[in-house]
Parts: sequence; structure tokens; C-alpha cells
Amino acid sequence: MKNIILAIAIAVFTLVANFVNASETLSGNSLTKFGNYQLVPSASSVVIDDKAYQTWELTYSGTPEKYVLFVIPGEEGNCCFNVRGTGFEIRYSVNSNSFGAKLVDPAYRTLSRKEVLKRVNSDQLKSQEVIVDGPKSQEEYLGLIACFMPLLMN
Repeated sequence: MKNIILAIAIAVFTLVANFVNASETLSGNSLTKFGNYQLVPSASSVVIDDKAYQTWELTYSGTPEKYVLFVIPGEEGNCCFNVRGTGFEIRYSVNSNSFGAKLVDPAYRTLSRKEVLKRVNSDQLKSQEVIVDGPKSQEEYLGLIACFMPLLMN
């Protein structure tokens, strides 16, 4: 009887743990050559000037490269999502109720502007200056990044 109760308890715990983890993971189809994406909260953080920032790991089914996203909170609901990969980094900003892409500010940059511009399609970057207007949830912003970022790649 103890073994049955223990087995049921383990099964319930496993189902609850899977449900909790599934609710934290964001996934979908990017509708790009990168294919399906998966965004998973990471246990690690990015530290810049003694401040730790929450991170997510972004992967795609169509490419082996992994990207790290981290959010930098701002004032009055503004914030920035920085995306880093091998030889690549870009910023998606929420400003005055609009959301769009731009190059990473020098204070948060790990690569030279010249190096980044080798991998970024400048026409796409310009077209992504404003992707949406109006406030969205953090999950919606993350999904937009996962779908629009692959379009920036040369």
C-alpha cells in the first residue's frame, strides 16, 4: 500500500512539475528558415556593472546556434531585450508604447558595431525599428523577438 501511495505521489509531482515547466517555456513557429523556436527561462544570469539580469535561452529547430536573451528594465514601463549569439547581438526596445529593433547601446555591447553589422541585414533592421505599437505582455514581446530576429540575419 505504501508503494502505491508513493508511486501516485511521484506521478502527481511529475505531472505538476511538467505543467509548471511547460507554462514557463514559450514555443512556436518563427515562419522563417530557422523553423520552430523554443524560449526557456535560464537559471544563469547576465551580469553587467554588478547588476544581474534575468535570461532566457532561445533555440530554433533549423539552426544549431543558441541565443541568450536578457531584459533590462527601464523607467515607466520601458525596457530592452538584448539578444546575443555567436558574433551577433541586437536590442529590441519598448519605448513610448512601441516595440522595435536597434543596435545594442555601447554600455551593453560585447561586440563591435562593425562586427555586428556584418551579420545584420541593414534593410531588415530599418524595417524592424517599429514592429508593433501599444503595450504587450512580456511573453508577447519574447514571441515577437523569436519570430522577427531570424529575419535580421544576412
